[in-house]
Amino acid sequence: MNQTLPNNLTTNSTLAVSEEAIHALVQLVAHFQTLLGVLTLLMLVAMNGLIIYLNHGKLGPIFAQKNLLLCALLLSTSAMLILNSVYTTSESQPIYVTCTVATACAEVAYISFSWVRTREILRLESHRYVHLFFYYFCLVGQIICWAPIFAVAFAAGPSRTLLLYIVNGTTGLVVVFLDCYFAIVMGTHLVSRTAEILESKGPESRGVKFYPIIASHQFVASLAFFSMILFYAGEAFIDVSGRSITSLRIFYGCSALFNFSLFGVMVCNVLMKVRLLFLKFED
Repeated sequence: MNQTLPNNLTTNSTLAVSEEAIHALVQLVAHFQTLLGVLTLLMLVAMNGLIIYLNHGKLGPIFAQKNLLLCALLLSTSAMLILNSVYTTSESQPIYVTCTVATACAEVAYISFSWVRTREILRLESHRYVHLFFYYFCLVGQIICWAPIFAVAFAAGPSRTLLLYIVNGTTGLVVVFLDCYFAIVMGTHLVSRTAEILESKGPESRGVKFYPIIASHQFVASLAFFSMILFYAGEAFIDVSGRSITSLRIFYGCSALFNFSLFGVMVCNVLMKVRLLFLKFED
C-alpha cells in the first residue's frame, strides 16, 4: 500500500494554516519515515551478521530460501520507507513510481515469506482443500500486488488520487485476507495444539520447540498488518474529504502510525528469526 501526499496540501488554497507549520509537519513525518527505513536496513545487516557469526563465518545459510525471502522483505520495506520520505517532501512523480515498485516488492516478499515460514503449521492445522485454496490464493495475490504500478502509470485526471487509493487499498486487503487466515491458524495452534504435540511427541519435537515461536510472531505480525490497513483507510478518507488543519494533523498522524505498524511487522519477523536461530544453536 503506497502512500500519496494529501491533495489539500498542494491544491487547497483556502487551508488556514501557515506555510511554516505545514513545512514543519511534513519534515517531521519525512524524518520519521527515514528513521524507520534506516532502522529496517540496520536490522537486515545485524541479522545476517548474526547468522554468519553463529555459523562460524560460513555464508551458505544466508542464501537459504527463507532467509533470502526475509532479506528481500526487509530491503524492499526499507526502500519503501525511505522513498516515501523523499516523496513526502518533494512530491516527485518518478519517486512515487519507484516507491510503488518498492511497495509491490515488499508485499510480494511478505506473502512469500509468511507462507514459506508457516507452511508446515498451515498444513498441520488446515483441511486439505482449505490449504490448497490459500496456496493458490497466495500465487494470485502476488500477481495482484503489482496492479498499483499500472494504476500509477496510466491513471490521470481529477479522480486519479481516489483511484490510486482504491487500487492500493485492494492490494492491501488481499494481504489482510491472507493474514486473517495466518492469524486464525496460528492462534488455533497456540491455543490447542502445542499441548497435544507435547504429549504425543515429547518436549524435543519440532512442533513443541519451533512452532510456537513461529505461530506467535506470525500472529502478532498479522495483527500489525491489519492495523496498517486501518491507518491507510484513515489517510484515504481524510485526503479525499478533509480540508481543515485538524484533518491535516490526523492525516499525518495516520501516516506515522501506518509506517510504525509496517516497521512493527518487520520487527516481529526479525525477532522470530533471531529466536529460532538461538534455539537451533542451543541444540
